[in-house]
Amino acid sequence: MKLVPKHILVILAVIVGLAIFVNRQDAKYELATKNTPNLPALSQVKHVFVIFEENRNWKEIYNNLEAPFINKTLLVEGAFAQNYHNISTDLGALHPSEPNYIMAVAGKIAFADHTFINNDLPSAANSTASHDHLTYLLDNNNLSWKSYQEDISGNDCPIQKIENYSPKHNPFVFFQDVSGNPPSNNNTYCQTHIRPLGELQSDLSIGNIADYTFISPNMLNNMHDGSINQADNWLAKIVQMITDSAIYKTDTAIFITWDEGSGDINENDPIGMIILSPFVKPGYTNSTLYTHASLVKTIQEIFHLSPLLGLAVDEKTNDLSDFFYVR
Repeated sequence: MKLVPKHILVILAVIVGLAIFVNRQDAKYELATKNTPNLPALSQVKHVFVIFEENRNWKEIYNNLEAPFINKTLLVEGAFAQNYHNISTDLGALHPSEPNYIMAVAGKIAFADHTFINNDLPSAANSTASHDHLTYLLDNNNLSWKSYQEDISGNDCPIQKIENYSPKHNPFVFFQDVSGNPPSNNNTYCQTHIRPLGELQSDLSIGNIADYTFISPNMLNNMHDGSINQADNWLAKIVQMITDSAIYKTDTAIFITWDEGSGDINENDPIGMIILSPFVKPGYTNSTLYTHASLVKTIQEIFHLSPLLGLAVDEKTNDLSDFFYVR
């Protein structure tokens, strides 16, 4: 019988030892993977754009030939909700515009010092000293924010209606920690953070984009006074501008919604919510109930902002994470 040289035995022992080690490491990895919860790609989002349209039920938009960009591009490349609503109150669906915009940044319309129920301009009597809203939490967490409003000059804090711009579509000016106490045209913090929409393209080109960006078209481009087709063309231009940017391709999500439906307080039809991102499931939809508080909750989860605001704290308020891939 021929003896195996010692050096070969040593090599074989090393190989066997390595195999055992690798198998153990694989077992540890599998165990760790099983014990680690799946994380939604929501956790990869670092920049958020919110775009608001106006006064249309989803059934007026979905499959409408007057909205080819929405139906043939956004709904194919993005995801959308079938059962997204503006908040219902004891009196019915929440109207008019202003309280819906407040809801979309605060998760509520009633504060200790004021309840928003109309479309009045920001003033001492129609504003709140509360810090319970997204931009205050963003500031406190060293995160940036900016609102782009179409048709404002950028030379003041836009608390007055001008041309086709209306403050009721700009929720931030109703918070005194943004616009002053009382709200003032001369507030420099407000002027710095609320800018003309015309600056968006140059900001995108140089990468000067806030963590949280809110965009409001003017009254002609938001389906309020103009047509669905006009707003669809406007959306195509603005969304393409964002998706062409380097920042979109790395870590961005765009949320497009409507403030309210076109009916009165007795209607309860869904409004639109479309999400576009490198991390969403293309063409995906569901029938889960969502509201503007769902948008607030989702943004707070993306940026790890606490405490949860208004109805976002309610366990029945679903976030929008289902539209994103799980990695």
